[in-house]
Amino acid sequence: MTSFELARNIEQTNMLTKLEQQIATFHTQQQQTLNEVHTQQQQNTRTLNEMQLSIVDVKAMFAQGSPAHLTSLPKRALIPANTRIFHGRDTLVADLVGVLVGGSRQHICLLGPGGMGKTSTSLAVTNHPDVEARFAEHLRVWVPCVKAPSTSLLIDTLCTSLGISIKSGNPLSDILSVLKTSLPIVLVLDNFETPWNAAEGQSE
Repeated sequence: MTSFELARNIEQTNMLTKLEQQIATFHTQQQQTLNEVHTQQQQNTRTLNEMQLSIVDVKAMFAQGSPAHLTSLPKRALIPANTRIFHGRDTLVADLVGVLVGGSRQHICLLGPGGMGKTSTSLAVTNHPDVEARFAEHLRVWVPCVKAPSTSLLIDTLCTSLGISIKSGNPLSDILSVLKTSLPIVLVLDNFETPWNAAEGQSE
C-alpha cells in the first residue's frame, strides 16, 4: 500500500511539474506575442509619420512660390547616429524622451562642462524609438552650433540645417516662417554655448 501511494504521489508531482512548465511556456509565448504586436505598432506609427506630408507643409511650400518643392521634403540636417559608448544615463534619457513625446515643454537645456556627455545624451534621446515614432526623420533636425561663433553664423547654420533654400532677404524671418508653418520640429542645437558665449551672443 505504501509503495502504491508513493508511486501515485510521484505521478501527481510529475503531472504538476509538467502543468507548471506548460503554463510557463504559454505565458512566455503570450508575452512574446504582445512584444511583437507592440513593436509592429511602433513600426507602423513610424512609417505613417515618415509618409506624412501635412496640409500645413503643402501650404508652406506653395507660399514659398515654387511648385518644385512639392516633389520632395526639405533637405535638412539629419540627426547623427548614437555614440558607440554610452552608459549610465538610462533614467535621464527616459525622462527626456517622455518630455519630448508628451509635449509638456518646448525647450530642454542640457548643461555641463565639456566632455560630460551632453551631445551623446541628445543623440540617445532623439534617436530613441518613441521619439522616432512621434517625429518623422525630417522633423528631427541637427544644428551644429560649433560652426557658428557669432549670431549671424548661427542664423546661417539654422537656414542650412532646416533646408531653407528660398530666402526673402531676412533669414531670421525665413526661419520663423518655416517653424510656424511646419509640424512640430525637434531642433538639436549642439554646442550652443559657442554662439551664446560670443561677445554679442546673449544680447542678440
